[in-house]
Amino acid sequence: MTHLRKMMLEELERRNYAQTTIDCYIQAVEDFARHFRRPPDQLTPEHIREYQAYLFRERKLVYGLERIRKWGQPTIQTTCPFSVR
Repeated sequence: MTHLRKMMLEELERRNYAQTTIDCYIQAVEDFARHFRRPPDQLTPEHIREYQAYLFRERKLVYGLERIRKWGQPTIQTTCPFSVR
């Protein structure tokens, strides 16, 4: 388990998120990182914007946009080196 993943899990558990929510957020981060073939801590807010556009335009996933939006707010602010605001 990477340090970033461990931090994210600890943060989600600290916030008392349900296990299914944690699993969903972890999957969203994995999908995001896999799309760019880079670890999440090497991705920027611009990557998030590009990924959201990809999900909307190419994959037609409104739900995917919601997952990334939710993931980007509470978790990334405490576990990644950049802000998503």
